[in-house]
Amino acid sequence: MEYSKKQINKAGEILKNSISDKSITTDEINSAMQILSHWRSRHVQPLLRAYQLVKRYADRIGNNAIYGQRLKRARSIIYKLNRMEGGLSRLQDIGGCRVILSNADRLFRLYELLKTSKSILPNHKNYLLEPKADGYRSIHLIYQSNSKDLLYDKLKIEIQLRTKLQHSWATAVEIIDTFNHEKLKIGQGSTSWQRFFYLLADEFALLEKLPVHFEIESRKSEICKLAIELNVIEKMTNYSLLSKNIEVNHGLRKQYLVLWLNPVEKRLNVFNFLHEQTAQELYLSLEQTQKDKLDEVVMVHAESISQLKKSYPNYFADSKLFLDNLNHILKD
Repeated sequence: MEYSKKQINKAGEILKNSISDKSITTDEINSAMQILSHWRSRHVQPLLRAYQLVKRYADRIGNNAIYGQRLKRARSIIYKLNRMEGGLSRLQDIGGCRVILSNADRLFRLYELLKTSKSILPNHKNYLLEPKADGYRSIHLIYQSNSKDLLYDKLKIEIQLRTKLQHSWATAVEIIDTFNHEKLKIGQGSTSWQRFFYLLADEFALLEKLPVHFEIESRKSEICKLAIELNVIEKMTNYSLLSKNIEVNHGLRKQYLVLWLNPVEKRLNVFNFLHEQTAQELYLSLEQTQKDKLDEVVMVHAESISQLKKSYPNYFADSKLFLDNLNHILKD
Protein backbone atom coordinates (compact mmCIF):
# COMPACT_ATOMS: atom_id res chain seq x y z
CA MET A 1 0.00 0.00 0.00
CA GLU A 2 0.99 3.64 -0.37
CA TYR A 3 1.17 6.05 2.56
CA SER A 4 0.23 9.71 2.66
CA LYS A 5 2.69 12.38 3.79
CA LYS A 6 0.64 12.71 6.96
CA GLN A 7 1.09 9.00 7.73
CA ILE A 8 4.82 9.19 6.89
CA ASN A 9 5.34 12.19 9.16
CA LYS A 10 3.35 10.57 11.96
CA ALA A 11 5.56 7.47 11.72
CA GLY A 12 8.60 9.74 11.97
CA GLU A 13 7.18 11.41 15.08
CA ILE A 14 6.58 8.03 16.74
CA LEU A 15 10.14 6.88 16.04
CA LYS A 16 11.61 10.21 17.14
CA ASN A 17 9.66 10.24 20.40
CA SER A 18 10.22 6.54 21.11
CA ILE A 19 13.75 7.37 22.34
CA SER A 20 12.40 9.19 25.41
CA ASP A 21 8.69 8.30 25.57
CA LYS A 22 8.40 4.81 27.06
CA SER A 23 4.61 4.82 26.70
CA ILE A 24 4.97 4.15 22.95
CA THR A 25 4.32 0.46 22.40
CA THR A 26 6.45 -2.03 20.50
CA ASP A 27 3.60 -2.52 18.02
CA GLU A 28 3.49 1.23 17.33
CA ILE A 29 7.25 1.31 16.79
CA ASN A 30 7.19 -1.72 14.48
CA SER A 31 4.32 -0.23 12.47
CA ALA A 32 6.20 3.07 12.16
CA MET A 33 9.32 1.20 11.06
CA GLN A 34 7.33 -0.51 8.32
CA ILE A 35 6.19 2.88 7.01
CA LEU A 36 9.73 4.29 7.22
CA SER A 37 11.07 1.26 5.33
CA HIS A 38 8.43 1.64 2.61
CA TRP A 39 9.11 5.38 2.27
CA ARG A 40 12.84 4.73 2.13
CA SER A 41 12.46 2.06 -0.58
CA ARG A 42 10.72 4.59 -2.84
CA HIS A 43 14.06 6.41 -3.08
CA VAL A 44 15.86 3.50 -4.76
CA GLN A 45 14.94 4.51 -8.31
CA PRO A 46 15.71 8.25 -7.85
CA LEU A 47 19.01 7.22 -6.24
CA LEU A 48 19.95 5.23 -9.33
CA ARG A 49 19.12 8.20 -11.57
CA ALA A 50 21.20 10.55 -9.41
CA TYR A 51 24.10 8.10 -9.65
CA GLN A 52 23.80 7.94 -13.45
CA LEU A 53 23.80 11.74 -13.66
CA VAL A 54 26.89 12.08 -11.48
CA LYS A 55 28.77 9.35 -13.32
CA ARG A 56 27.99 10.92 -16.70
CA TYR A 57 29.45 14.25 -15.59
CA ALA A 58 32.42 12.66 -13.79
CA ASP A 59 33.33 10.77 -16.96
CA ARG A 60 33.53 14.12 -18.79
CA ILE A 61 36.40 15.32 -16.59
CA GLY A 62 38.27 12.07 -17.20
CA ASN A 63 38.51 11.11 -13.56
CA ASN A 64 38.74 7.60 -12.21
CA ALA A 65 36.20 8.38 -9.49
CA ILE A 66 34.93 6.07 -6.76
CA TYR A 67 31.15 5.92 -6.34
CA GLY A 68 28.84 4.80 -3.57
CA GLN A 69 25.07 4.60 -3.15
CA ARG A 70 23.21 3.95 0.06
CA LEU A 71 19.84 4.25 1.78
CA LYS A 72 20.08 6.04 5.12
CA ARG A 73 19.97 3.84 8.21
CA ALA A 74 16.85 4.04 10.37
CA ARG A 75 18.99 4.93 13.40
CA SER A 76 20.54 7.86 11.49
CA ILE A 77 17.13 8.99 10.26
CA ILE A 78 15.77 9.03 13.81
CA TYR A 79 18.81 10.97 15.09
CA LYS A 80 18.33 13.52 12.33
CA LEU A 81 14.60 13.91 13.02
CA ASN A 82 15.52 14.84 16.58
CA ARG A 83 17.88 17.57 15.34
CA MET A 84 15.82 19.16 12.58
CA GLU A 85 12.49 20.89 12.07
CA GLY A 86 9.96 19.29 9.77
CA GLY A 87 8.81 15.72 9.33
CA LEU A 88 10.14 12.52 7.82
CA SER A 89 8.71 13.35 4.39
CA ARG A 90 10.94 16.43 4.18
CA LEU A 91 14.29 14.70 4.69
CA GLN A 92 16.50 15.25 1.65
CA ASP A 93 19.08 12.53 2.29
CA ILE A 94 17.03 9.34 2.68
CA GLY A 95 19.07 8.24 -0.34
CA GLY A 96 22.64 9.30 -0.82
CA CYS A 97 25.11 9.15 -3.68
CA ARG A 98 28.80 9.65 -2.93
CA VAL A 99 31.58 10.53 -5.37
CA ILE A 100 35.23 10.43 -4.28
CA LEU A 101 37.72 12.20 -6.54
CA SER A 102 41.49 12.18 -6.56
CA ASN A 103 41.98 15.87 -5.78
CA ALA A 104 40.22 19.17 -5.06
CA ASP A 105 40.72 20.54 -8.58
CA ARG A 106 38.72 17.71 -10.13
CA LEU A 107 36.14 17.97 -7.37
CA PHE A 108 35.49 21.65 -8.16
CA ARG A 109 35.29 20.88 -11.88
CA LEU A 110 32.64 18.22 -11.26
CA TYR A 111 30.82 20.60 -8.93
CA GLU A 112 30.62 23.26 -11.66
CA LEU A 113 29.29 20.72 -14.17
CA LEU A 114 26.62 19.42 -11.79
CA LYS A 115 25.37 22.94 -11.09
CA THR A 116 24.36 23.22 -14.75
CA SER A 117 21.90 20.33 -14.44
CA LYS A 118 18.21 21.21 -14.05
CA SER A 119 17.86 18.28 -11.65
CA ILE A 120 20.24 19.85 -9.11
CA LEU A 121 18.54 22.25 -6.69
CA PRO A 122 20.25 25.56 -5.91
CA ASN A 123 20.53 25.01 -2.14
CA HIS A 124 23.90 23.21 -2.17
CA LYS A 125 26.45 23.45 0.66
CA ASN A 126 30.14 23.99 0.06
CA TYR A 127 31.96 22.72 3.15
CA LEU A 128 35.32 23.04 1.38
CA LEU A 129 35.32 26.82 1.39
CA GLU A 130 33.34 26.98 4.65
CA PRO A 131 34.20 23.82 6.63
CA LYS A 132 31.96 22.65 9.43
CA ALA A 133 32.94 23.46 12.99
CA ASP A 134 34.09 19.88 13.60
CA GLY A 135 36.40 19.91 10.55
CA TYR A 136 34.16 18.05 8.10
CA ARG A 137 34.77 18.93 4.44
CA SER A 138 32.74 17.99 1.41
CA ILE A 139 30.29 19.51 -1.07
CA HIS A 140 26.62 18.55 -0.72
CA LEU A 141 24.09 18.94 -3.51
CA ILE A 142 20.46 17.89 -3.74
CA TYR A 143 19.16 16.00 -6.76
CA GLN A 144 15.40 16.22 -7.32
CA SER A 145 13.70 13.48 -9.28
CA ASN A 146 11.51 14.66 -12.15
CA SER A 147 9.38 11.67 -13.05
CA LYS A 148 6.07 11.07 -14.78
CA ASP A 149 5.45 8.46 -12.11
CA LEU A 150 4.03 10.29 -9.06
CA LEU A 151 5.56 7.60 -6.85
CA TYR A 152 9.03 9.03 -7.53
CA ASP A 153 8.38 12.61 -8.65
CA LYS A 154 9.99 15.35 -6.52
CA LEU A 155 11.84 12.85 -4.31
CA LYS A 156 15.25 14.14 -3.29
CA ILE A 157 18.68 12.50 -3.13
CA GLU A 158 21.79 13.94 -1.49
CA ILE A 159 24.99 13.95 -3.55
CA GLN A 160 28.30 14.22 -1.68
CA LEU A 161 31.53 15.18 -3.42
CA ARG A 162 34.77 14.46 -1.55
CA THR A 163 38.47 14.12 -2.28
CA LYS A 164 40.18 10.88 -1.26
CA LEU A 165 41.89 12.68 1.61
CA GLN A 166 38.63 14.17 2.91
CA HIS A 167 37.00 10.77 2.57
CA SER A 168 39.76 9.14 4.61
CA TRP A 169 39.18 11.69 7.41
CA ALA A 170 35.38 11.15 7.44
CA THR A 171 35.93 7.39 7.37
CA ALA A 172 38.25 7.56 10.37
CA VAL A 173 35.64 9.53 12.33
CA GLU A 174 33.03 6.84 11.61
CA ILE A 175 35.43 4.03 12.54
CA ILE A 176 36.16 5.64 15.91
CA ASP A 177 32.42 6.23 16.45
CA THR A 178 31.69 2.56 15.75
CA PHE A 179 34.52 0.79 17.53
CA ASN A 180 35.33 3.30 20.25
CA HIS A 181 31.65 4.02 20.99
CA GLU A 182 31.89 7.75 20.36
CA LYS A 183 29.29 9.97 18.65
CA LEU A 184 31.58 12.42 16.89
CA LYS A 185 29.58 12.44 13.68
CA ILE A 186 26.58 13.98 15.43
CA GLY A 187 28.62 16.50 17.42
CA GLN A 188 29.05 14.46 20.57
CA GLY A 189 31.87 12.31 21.95
CA SER A 190 34.93 13.03 24.06
CA THR A 191 36.63 16.42 23.89
CA SER A 192 40.02 14.88 23.08
CA TRP A 193 38.74 12.99 20.04
CA GLN A 194 36.83 16.05 18.82
CA ARG A 195 39.94 18.22 19.13
CA PHE A 196 42.14 15.63 17.40
CA PHE A 197 39.92 15.35 14.33
CA TYR A 198 39.33 19.11 14.18
CA LEU A 199 43.07 19.87 14.10
CA LEU A 200 43.85 17.04 11.70
CA ALA A 201 41.15 18.20 9.28
CA ASP A 202 42.93 21.55 8.99
CA GLU A 203 46.27 19.83 8.37
CA PHE A 204 44.68 17.74 5.64
CA ALA A 205 43.17 20.90 4.15
CA LEU A 206 46.60 22.53 4.00
CA LEU A 207 47.89 19.52 2.04
CA GLU A 208 45.14 20.21 -0.54
CA LYS A 209 45.62 24.01 -0.43
CA LEU A 210 42.13 24.59 0.94
CA PRO A 211 40.96 27.07 3.62
CA VAL A 212 41.49 26.24 7.31
CA HIS A 213 39.64 27.44 10.41
CA PHE A 214 42.61 29.19 12.05
CA GLU A 215 46.36 29.31 11.64
CA ILE A 216 47.80 27.61 14.73
CA GLU A 217 51.58 27.34 15.04
CA SER A 218 51.39 24.50 17.55
CA ARG A 219 48.83 22.48 15.57
CA LYS A 220 51.20 19.66 14.56
CA SER A 221 52.64 19.29 18.05
CA GLU A 222 49.12 19.17 19.54
CA ILE A 223 48.06 16.53 16.98
CA CYS A 224 51.12 14.49 17.96
CA LYS A 225 50.32 14.81 21.65
CA LEU A 226 46.68 13.77 21.14
CA ALA A 227 47.63 10.89 18.83
CA ILE A 228 49.82 9.47 21.60
CA GLU A 229 47.28 10.19 24.35
CA LEU A 230 44.43 8.54 22.40
CA ASN A 231 46.63 5.73 21.05
CA VAL A 232 45.21 6.49 17.60
CA ILE A 233 47.57 4.51 15.37
CA GLU A 234 47.45 1.28 17.37
CA LYS A 235 43.68 1.41 17.78
CA MET A 236 42.95 2.04 14.13
CA THR A 237 45.49 -0.54 13.01
CA ASN A 238 43.82 -3.14 15.21
CA TYR A 239 40.36 -2.19 13.94
CA SER A 240 41.56 -2.49 10.34
CA LEU A 241 42.35 -6.18 10.88
CA LEU A 242 38.63 -6.72 10.35
CA SER A 243 38.97 -5.91 6.66
CA LYS A 244 41.48 -8.74 6.25
CA ASN A 245 38.73 -11.25 6.95
CA ILE A 246 36.46 -10.14 4.12
CA GLU A 247 36.76 -12.10 0.92
CA VAL A 248 36.66 -9.84 -2.15
CA ASN A 249 34.22 -11.28 -4.66
CA HIS A 250 35.24 -9.85 -8.03
CA GLY A 251 32.35 -11.66 -9.71
CA LEU A 252 29.69 -9.62 -7.91
CA ARG A 253 27.90 -7.29 -10.32
CA LYS A 254 25.09 -4.79 -9.79
CA GLN A 255 23.47 -6.33 -6.75
CA TYR A 256 21.91 -4.97 -3.59
CA LEU A 257 24.03 -5.48 -0.50
CA VAL A 258 23.12 -5.47 3.18
CA LEU A 259 26.07 -5.02 5.54
CA TRP A 260 25.78 -6.06 9.17
CA LEU A 261 28.72 -4.96 11.32
CA ASN A 262 29.17 -6.19 14.88
CA PRO A 263 31.92 -3.96 16.35
CA VAL A 264 32.10 -5.88 19.64
CA GLU A 265 32.94 -9.17 17.93
CA LYS A 266 34.69 -7.37 15.04
CA ARG A 267 32.56 -9.30 12.60
CA LEU A 268 31.08 -8.14 9.29
CA ASN A 269 28.41 -10.09 7.41
CA VAL A 270 27.75 -9.16 3.78
CA PHE A 271 24.47 -10.33 2.21
CA ASN A 272 23.87 -9.74 -1.50
CA PHE A 273 20.61 -9.92 -3.43
CA LEU A 274 19.53 -9.73 -7.05
CA HIS A 275 16.25 -8.04 -6.13
CA GLU A 276 15.71 -4.89 -4.10
CA GLN A 277 12.59 -6.16 -2.31
CA THR A 278 14.33 -9.11 -0.62
CA ALA A 279 17.22 -6.86 0.39
CA GLN A 280 14.76 -4.35 1.90
CA GLU A 281 13.07 -7.10 3.92
CA LEU A 282 16.35 -8.23 5.49
CA TYR A 283 17.44 -4.62 6.03
CA LEU A 284 14.27 -3.82 7.99
CA SER A 285 14.40 -7.09 9.95
CA LEU A 286 18.01 -6.50 11.07
CA GLU A 287 17.32 -2.87 11.96
CA GLN A 288 14.45 -3.95 14.20
CA THR A 289 16.33 -6.79 15.93
CA GLN A 290 19.59 -4.85 16.39
CA LYS A 291 18.16 -1.41 17.25
CA ASP A 292 19.20 -1.59 20.93
CA LYS A 293 22.73 -2.83 20.18
CA LEU A 294 25.92 -1.21 18.89
CA ASP A 295 25.63 -3.09 15.60
CA GLU A 296 25.58 -1.12 12.34
CA VAL A 297 23.31 -2.20 9.47
CA VAL A 298 23.17 -0.53 6.06
CA MET A 299 21.83 -1.31 2.59
CA VAL A 300 23.92 -0.19 -0.37
CA HIS A 301 24.23 -0.79 -4.10
CA ALA A 302 27.65 -1.58 -5.55
CA GLU A 303 29.08 -3.39 -8.52
CA SER A 304 31.61 -5.32 -6.44
CA ILE A 305 32.82 -5.81 -2.87
CA SER A 306 36.12 -4.19 -3.86
CA GLN A 307 34.29 -1.05 -5.02
CA LEU A 308 32.24 -1.13 -1.84
CA LYS A 309 35.39 -1.22 0.30
CA LYS A 310 36.61 1.94 -1.43
CA SER A 311 33.29 3.77 -1.13
CA TYR A 312 32.43 2.73 2.44
CA PRO A 313 35.73 1.73 4.08
CA ASN A 314 34.34 2.49 7.54
CA TYR A 315 32.30 -0.74 7.42
CA PHE A 316 35.53 -2.63 6.82
CA ALA A 317 37.45 -0.53 9.36
CA ASP A 318 39.91 0.28 6.56
CA SER A 319 41.92 3.37 7.54
CA LYS A 320 45.13 2.85 5.52
CA LEU A 321 45.04 6.17 3.63
CA PHE A 322 44.17 8.06 6.81
CA LEU A 323 47.04 6.45 8.75
CA ASP A 324 49.50 7.04 5.90
CA ASN A 325 48.76 10.77 5.96
CA LEU A 326 48.69 10.95 9.76
CA ASN A 327 52.10 9.27 9.93
CA HIS A 328 53.42 11.76 7.37
CA ILE A 329 52.26 14.66 9.58
CA LEU A 330 53.70 13.07 12.75
CA LYS A 331 57.09 12.54 11.11
CA ASP A 332 57.22 16.25 10.28
